[in-house]
Amino acid sequence: MSDSLAATFAEHGLRRGDRLAVFSDSWCESALALLAALKAGAIACPINPLTAAESLTGLLRAWRARALVTEARLASTADSVRLVVLAGTRGHEPAARCIRFEDAIATRQVVLPPGRAARDIAFILADDRPDAPPAASLVRHQDLLALMAAEPRRGEEDAVITSLRLNGKAGLAQLFAALRDGITLMHSSSGLGDVRPLTPSVASSRPAQSMR
Repeated sequence: MSDSLAATFAEHGLRRGDRLAVFSDSWCESALALLAALKAGAIACPINPLTAAESLTGLLRAWRARALVTEARLASTADSVRLVVLAGTRGHEPAARCIRFEDAIATRQVVLPPGRAARDIAFILADDRPDAPPAASLVRHQDLLALMAAEPRRGEEDAVITSLRLNGKAGLAQLFAALRDGITLMHSSSGLGDVRPLTPSVASSRPAQSMR
Protein backbone atom coordinates (compact mmCIF):
# COMPACT_ATOMS: atom_id res chain seq x y z
CA MET A 1 0.00 0.00 0.00
CA SER A 2 2.73 2.48 0.86
CA ASP A 3 4.46 1.77 -2.47
CA SER A 4 1.23 2.61 -4.31
CA LEU A 5 0.75 5.75 -2.25
CA ALA A 6 4.34 6.83 -2.95
CA ALA A 7 3.76 6.27 -6.67
CA THR A 8 0.61 8.40 -6.47
CA PHE A 9 2.59 11.22 -4.86
CA ALA A 10 5.19 11.01 -7.64
CA GLU A 11 2.54 10.89 -10.36
CA HIS A 12 1.05 14.12 -9.01
CA GLY A 13 4.35 15.98 -9.10
CA LEU A 14 5.84 15.38 -5.67
CA ARG A 15 9.61 15.46 -6.06
CA ARG A 16 12.66 14.85 -3.92
CA GLY A 17 12.81 17.50 -1.20
CA ASP A 18 9.16 18.57 -1.51
CA ARG A 19 7.27 18.75 1.77
CA LEU A 20 4.27 16.58 2.50
CA ALA A 21 2.19 17.31 5.60
CA VAL A 22 0.18 14.64 7.41
CA PHE A 23 -2.70 15.72 9.65
CA SER A 24 -5.05 12.89 10.50
CA ASP A 25 -6.81 11.23 13.42
CA SER A 26 -6.09 7.85 11.84
CA TRP A 27 -2.80 6.42 13.11
CA CYS A 28 -2.59 3.73 10.42
CA GLU A 29 -3.25 6.14 7.55
CA SER A 30 -0.73 8.57 9.01
CA ALA A 31 1.89 5.83 9.27
CA LEU A 32 1.33 4.77 5.66
CA ALA A 33 1.53 8.39 4.48
CA LEU A 34 4.83 8.99 6.32
CA LEU A 35 6.39 5.83 4.91
CA ALA A 36 5.15 6.66 1.41
CA ALA A 37 6.56 10.19 1.66
CA LEU A 38 10.03 8.78 2.36
CA LYS A 39 9.73 6.31 -0.51
CA ALA A 40 8.79 9.19 -2.82
CA GLY A 41 11.83 11.17 -1.69
CA ALA A 42 9.72 13.83 0.00
CA ILE A 43 10.13 15.44 3.42
CA ALA A 44 7.36 14.28 5.74
CA CYS A 45 5.83 16.84 8.11
CA PRO A 46 3.62 15.05 10.65
CA ILE A 47 1.30 17.39 12.54
CA ASN A 48 -0.07 16.63 15.99
CA PRO A 49 -3.68 15.51 15.41
CA LEU A 50 -4.68 17.59 18.46
CA THR A 51 -3.62 20.79 16.67
CA ALA A 52 -6.53 23.17 16.14
CA ALA A 53 -7.81 23.05 12.56
CA GLU A 54 -7.56 26.82 12.26
CA SER A 55 -3.80 26.55 12.89
CA LEU A 56 -3.31 24.10 10.02
CA THR A 57 -3.31 26.72 7.26
CA GLY A 58 -0.52 28.68 8.94
CA LEU A 59 1.60 25.55 9.39
CA LEU A 60 1.17 24.50 5.77
CA ARG A 61 2.28 27.91 4.57
CA ALA A 62 5.18 28.13 7.02
CA TRP A 63 6.43 24.71 5.90
CA ARG A 64 5.73 25.44 2.20
CA ALA A 65 3.93 22.10 1.99
CA ARG A 66 3.26 20.89 -1.53
CA ALA A 67 0.92 18.07 -0.52
CA LEU A 68 -1.28 17.14 2.43
CA VAL A 69 -2.83 13.91 3.70
CA THR A 70 -5.79 14.71 5.94
CA GLU A 71 -9.46 14.11 6.72
CA ALA A 72 -12.13 15.10 4.17
CA ARG A 73 -13.70 17.48 6.70
CA LEU A 74 -10.48 19.54 6.77
CA ALA A 75 -10.01 19.94 3.01
CA SER A 76 -11.05 23.61 3.10
CA THR A 77 -8.05 24.50 5.31
CA ALA A 78 -5.53 23.46 2.64
CA ASP A 79 -5.89 26.27 0.09
CA SER A 80 -2.11 26.72 -0.25
CA VAL A 81 -1.44 23.03 -1.08
CA ARG A 82 -1.35 21.65 -4.64
CA LEU A 83 -2.33 18.06 -3.81
CA VAL A 84 -4.64 16.88 -1.04
CA VAL A 85 -5.19 13.18 -0.28
CA LEU A 86 -8.40 12.81 1.67
CA ALA A 87 -9.51 10.06 4.05
CA GLY A 88 -13.14 9.63 5.05
CA THR A 89 -14.67 10.71 1.73
CA ARG A 90 -17.47 8.14 1.69
CA GLY A 91 -20.55 9.79 0.20
CA HIS A 92 -18.60 12.87 -0.91
CA GLU A 93 -17.04 13.73 -4.26
CA PRO A 94 -13.54 15.20 -3.77
CA ALA A 95 -12.96 18.67 -5.14
CA ALA A 96 -10.34 19.54 -7.75
CA ARG A 97 -6.72 18.79 -6.70
CA CYS A 98 -8.11 16.30 -4.12
CA ILE A 99 -8.01 12.51 -4.39
CA ARG A 100 -9.41 9.81 -2.16
CA PHE A 101 -7.01 7.94 0.11
CA GLU A 102 -8.44 4.59 -0.98
CA ASP A 103 -7.80 5.50 -4.63
CA ALA A 104 -4.26 6.63 -3.82
CA ILE A 105 -3.36 3.24 -2.31
CA ALA A 106 -5.06 1.17 -5.01
CA THR A 107 -2.94 -1.50 -6.65
CA ARG A 108 -1.06 -0.18 -9.66
CA GLN A 109 2.21 -0.57 -11.49
CA VAL A 110 4.59 1.04 -9.04
CA VAL A 111 7.57 3.06 -10.21
CA LEU A 112 9.34 4.75 -7.32
CA PRO A 113 11.84 7.61 -7.68
CA PRO A 114 15.57 7.11 -6.96
CA GLY A 115 16.69 6.58 -3.37
CA ARG A 116 17.62 9.33 -0.94
CA ALA A 117 20.98 10.35 0.45
CA ALA A 118 21.74 9.83 4.13
CA ARG A 119 21.91 13.57 4.77
CA ASP A 120 18.62 14.33 3.05
CA ILE A 121 15.94 15.61 5.42
CA ALA A 122 13.36 12.91 6.20
CA PHE A 123 11.07 14.74 8.65
CA ILE A 124 10.26 18.20 9.93
CA LEU A 125 8.84 17.94 13.45
CA ALA A 126 7.07 20.88 15.07
CA ASP A 127 7.56 21.56 18.77
CA ASP A 128 3.92 21.80 19.79
CA ARG A 129 4.38 22.07 23.55
CA PRO A 130 2.16 24.88 24.84
CA ASP A 131 5.01 26.34 26.95
CA ALA A 132 7.56 26.35 24.10
CA PRO A 133 8.14 29.03 21.43
CA PRO A 134 7.28 28.07 17.83
CA ALA A 135 10.09 25.87 16.54
CA ALA A 136 10.78 22.84 14.41
CA SER A 137 13.49 20.18 14.36
CA LEU A 138 14.92 18.43 11.31
CA VAL A 139 15.40 14.67 11.21
CA ARG A 140 17.67 13.42 8.42
CA HIS A 141 17.62 9.87 7.08
CA GLN A 142 20.84 9.09 8.94
CA ASP A 143 19.20 10.37 12.14
CA LEU A 144 16.21 8.09 11.59
CA LEU A 145 18.50 5.10 11.12
CA ALA A 146 20.25 5.99 14.39
CA LEU A 147 16.89 6.23 16.18
CA MET A 148 15.91 2.84 14.77
CA ALA A 149 19.23 1.32 15.86
CA ALA A 150 18.52 2.36 19.44
CA GLU A 151 15.28 0.34 19.41
CA PRO A 152 15.55 -3.31 20.51
CA ARG A 153 15.46 -5.99 17.85
CA ARG A 154 12.37 -8.20 17.87
CA GLY A 155 11.29 -11.35 16.09
CA GLU A 156 8.63 -11.43 13.38
CA GLU A 157 6.27 -13.30 15.69
CA ASP A 158 6.25 -10.39 18.15
CA ALA A 159 3.62 -7.67 18.46
CA VAL A 160 3.97 -4.32 20.20
CA ILE A 161 1.24 -1.96 21.41
CA THR A 162 2.13 1.73 21.40
CA SER A 163 0.33 4.93 22.35
CA LEU A 164 3.05 7.22 20.96
CA ARG A 165 2.13 9.82 18.35
CA LEU A 166 3.90 9.97 15.01
CA ASN A 167 4.79 13.67 15.22
CA GLY A 168 7.67 12.93 17.63
CA LYS A 169 11.00 11.12 17.40
CA ALA A 170 10.03 8.36 19.84
CA GLY A 171 6.91 7.41 17.89
CA LEU A 172 8.75 7.48 14.56
CA ALA A 173 11.59 5.35 15.95
CA GLN A 174 9.13 2.75 17.20
CA LEU A 175 7.21 2.68 13.92
CA PHE A 176 10.22 2.27 11.64
CA ALA A 177 11.94 -0.22 13.94
CA ALA A 178 8.78 -2.35 13.85
CA LEU A 179 8.78 -2.22 10.06
CA ARG A 180 12.50 -3.06 10.03
CA ASP A 181 11.89 -6.17 12.12
CA GLY A 182 8.69 -7.22 10.35
CA ILE A 183 6.61 -7.25 13.53
CA THR A 184 3.02 -6.14 14.05
CA LEU A 185 2.80 -2.71 15.64
CA MET A 186 -0.57 -1.85 17.18
CA HIS A 187 -1.62 1.64 18.18
CA SER A 188 -3.91 2.31 21.11
CA SER A 189 -5.27 5.83 21.52
CA SER A 190 -7.63 5.08 24.39
CA GLY A 191 -6.47 1.95 26.14
CA LEU A 192 -6.48 -1.68 25.05
CA GLY A 193 -10.09 -1.48 23.91
CA ASP A 194 -9.15 0.56 20.81
CA VAL A 195 -6.15 -1.12 19.15
CA ARG A 196 -5.39 -0.72 15.44
CA PRO A 197 -2.66 -2.89 13.89
CA LEU A 198 -0.12 -1.90 11.26
CA THR A 199 1.52 -4.97 9.76
CA PRO A 200 4.44 -5.33 7.32
CA SER A 201 2.02 -6.49 4.60
CA VAL A 202 0.16 -3.18 4.86
CA ALA A 203 3.38 -1.22 4.66
CA SER A 204 4.43 -3.26 1.57
CA SER A 205 8.18 -3.20 2.26
CA ARG A 206 10.58 -2.36 5.02
CA PRO A 207 12.04 1.14 5.06
CA ALA A 208 15.54 0.09 6.06
CA GLN A 209 15.87 -1.46 2.61
CA SER A 210 14.96 1.80 0.82
CA MET A 211 16.94 4.41 2.78
CA ARG A 212 20.34 3.75 1.27
